Amino acid sequence: MARFFLIIAWMFWNKAQQEVIDASAAGSKLGVLPFVLGLVMYVLGHSQDVWFMEIGSFVFIIAGLLLLHGGYRLLHAYRYPLLFILILIPLPGFLVDWLTASLKMGVSQAVEQLLYLAGYPISRSGVVLNIGQYQLMVADACSGINSMFSLLAFGLLYLYFFTPARAVNRVLLLIAVLPAAIVSNIVRVITLVLVTYYYGDAAGQGFIHEFSGLLLFGVAILCVFLFDAFLQKVNG
Repeated sequence: MARFFLIIAWMFWNKAQQEVIDASAAGSKLGVLPFVLGLVMYVLGHSQDVWFMEIGSFVFIIAGLLLLHGGYRLLHAYRYPLLFILILIPLPGFLVDWLTASLKMGVSQAVEQLLYLAGYPISRSGVVLNIGQYQLMVADACSGINSMFSLLAFGLLYLYFFTPARAVNRVLLLIAVLPAAIVSNIVRVITLVLVTYYYGDAAGQGFIHEFSGLLLFGVAILCVFLFDAFLQKVNG
């Protein structure tokens, strides 16, 4: 979490160095609305320990100040730092539980079908995979929900430094983070299942288990790069 705060602070500082404020540009009084809404959200969130409201309030407060100071043009210039703040907003518990359960089920089904088509003796019961003599459960950490937020952060930084010319490419690239995270997570679970199948449970839970996390992120980043190259070739 701390590294995200540092990245956001750097993005605001970096954009401030680049941005030349036009003295004649008028601010927008509409900025009062998000600014007041953000203050109300902060007071309520802080007093009731509702983290997603308290952290989310900063998006509205900063957006309101930007609108008041330089209008929509200034707000648009700082769009990526503002979007980055959204990554810090913790989702409500019930939503995290639902997303985690759904992703775990989807990943386990995909792994079962792919390995079955490849000829492996695999079956599934819920999120538990049975292959050979081994039984592996797709845990919460293997759902991919954490990697989605990390990849979204990477996607925003990628767009910040290498902004595609076409707006549609930028939107599609951010949307692609979700399937990229899911695909990479499936690759990770397949890797762990096959390592366990060939080399035993100890091998699957040892160094390879930790290394697979790096593999997951590497595959996802590769997917983003390839998709960006495809968009540039198709849309220019």
